[in-house]
Amino acid sequence: MKSLLDNGHSWVLDRIEYSDVLNIYLQELKCGPIQDADIGGSTIRNVYPLRADESSLVTRVSFSDLLAWQCLNESATTNFPGDVRESSGFLAVLSSSVYLSYVLSNHGWYVEVQERSVRHYRVWSENDILDVVAFDSPVIEVVNA
Repeated sequence: MKSLLDNGHSWVLDRIEYSDVLNIYLQELKCGPIQDADIGGSTIRNVYPLRADESSLVTRVSFSDLLAWQCLNESATTNFPGDVRESSGFLAVLSSSVYLSYVLSNHGWYVEVQERSVRHYRVWSENDILDVVAFDSPVIEVVNA
């Protein structure tokens, strides 16, 4: 799903707020100057550190009508077997996933109550992955411009 987030080099989760509406705040990360990085006694040469600065955008991704959501630590997540993506990027839409199957099999009564379908959205950041099962598409806006 093409979005404002595709304009940034990368993003880090700033905060999450939830009270009727799920608001996910992301801060833009930019490439710093090339340098060598020392990690655990080993040197990795010619890397570009990612960092936020005063010109970094802060965006709010809002889901106003949702069924379920979760936040995962990105460093503990390496693969999502069985996922079928309709789109990619920092905001992806999945037509099939283990998480969506879990939500539908354990909380499927919404079909009879709501009489409408949901979509699985995945918001990716450097340290966190947010999965959101929602009835409507999110609204994305810059909040620090």
